[in-house]
Amino acid sequence: MSIFTASLAGLLLFMGCARLGGADRPLSMRELARGAFSSISDRKEAVLKSEKEWAEFWKQHAATSTGLKQPTVDLSKEMVVAVMMGRRNTGGYSVRIEQVEESTETIKVSYSEREPKPGGMTLQALSAPFHMVAVAQSQKPVTFKKVAPSSAAKR
Repeated sequence: MSIFTASLAGLLLFMGCARLGGADRPLSMRELARGAFSSISDRKEAVLKSEKEWAEFWKQHAATSTGLKQPTVDLSKEMVVAVMMGRRNTGGYSVRIEQVEESTETIKVSYSEREPKPGGMTLQALSAPFHMVAVAQSQKPVTFKKVAPSSAAKR
């Protein structure tokens, strides 16, 4: 076997092993909306890839609010990822999309939830925390995973 062939075979083997390790690549996120008062009262994880899906989802989200303008998203280039925590009996809850990563086969959404401290003071009102971000459009399946809150996360 020539040195060139052996080198090429070694390089291909190395590249193949590196791919198997499958280091996930973080995707850039653009925050669209985040807060404590959504009209969507059920827990929900959503991926919205069309104008129709995005418009219907936003209409549900903003149904009981006045003056909420739907954020502009070019869905030919981006898709919307949303996590809705569902209705809570008090304030003090929040949800945050911590990171979106792309692997060779999937898009992985990691999100965290926070609850009020037991015995702590809270707003005595129904809340429904939510977070929506735009990320690069992809045809890969999207998975969601609840993780511990990031210590660096701004609340």
